[in-house]
Amino acid sequence: MRQMLIAFFIPALLSLFVVASAQTPAPANNDSKEEKMDSISWTEVVILIVAIAGLGLSVATFTQQQLRNLKNDIMEHIDRHETELTETSELANENKAALDRIRKNL
Repeated sequence: MRQMLIAFFIPALLSLFVVASAQTPAPANNDSKEEKMDSISWTEVVILIVAIAGLGLSVATFTQQQLRNLKNDIMEHIDRHETELTETSELANENKAALDRIRKNL
């Protein structure tokens, strides 16, 4: 559970950083405005790619955990039914033996 929280927290933090950097004005330099905008947007693009990759990783981790839980539930269910079938089989064998004894006595 803790790993899932961390996996969701990191992309969220990176996304907040992207939003904050988009709202922070660039420092005034002698460069043209287009160069400033390009450098900001490339930074944002890189951070967004990392955030999306982190989010994808967290979704994959969550899905893997859910599949593992589902597999464990199915295995427990199968084991429970196998135990019931074994008990039923043992009772059936006992009943068959009892019926065979009754037939012999008749």
